Amino acid sequence: MFPEAAGFLLSAADNDDANARDIRGFLEARLADHPQKTELVDQIVAKAERNFQYVTFLLKQMTTERALPPTGLPAGLHPLYRESLARVIGVETWRQKYAPIMGLLSVAREALSEEQLRSYSKHGERDVSDALLDLEQFIEDAGSPAAYRLYHQSVSDFLRERDLKSSSGTVKTSSICRRGNGTARLRRTTCRTDRHRGSSGIPTATGIRHRTLPTR
Repeated sequence: MFPEAAGFLLSAADNDDANARDIRGFLEARLADHPQKTELVDQIVAKAERNFQYVTFLLKQMTTERALPPTGLPAGLHPLYRESLARVIGVETWRQKYAPIMGLLSVAREALSEEQLRSYSKHGERDVSDALLDLEQFIEDAGSPAAYRLYHQSVSDFLRERDLKSSSGTVKTSSICRRGNGTARLRRTTCRTDRHRGSSGIPTATGIRHRTLPTR
């Protein structure tokens, strides 16, 4: 529409100082009543690496019972996801209980209801409900009637990593890519291959965010 307009990239190095100032101002407003506001704001600004998604996820995570301690936060968005996920589920229960749910949500084109999650994962009602509650930091309710999706595309990108190493151990994510957890059947019925999406996983002009996982 504006072929001669100059491009503007928010993540460009020239905008680092402005991004850091914006994050600081946002945090000071949100944490105005926190007893350790100054120290906490300084730490988050340093660890966020000028990524607003880090800040919004951390603030969401701080409201849960399994919140990370305010000191010693990991630097960068994916390390924050790793520490938060390992803190929620530990290492042993990932493959059986949580990988099927996260795998389904990571490939679904639209939000999925609990009934759909039960159908594709072959998990019972209580197991699915418990998993959604445990993973609430990574999931959002898409509205009425209740349906669920990953709260941001960066979570799906994060799940591409095969091993999620953290201070709590190593969570194996390879089971997300296996047929047995229902993702292959879901792809056939609710997902399509996006020929216009590059290997980076960036959402296309269609506005549909999804990815096709390899099967074995």
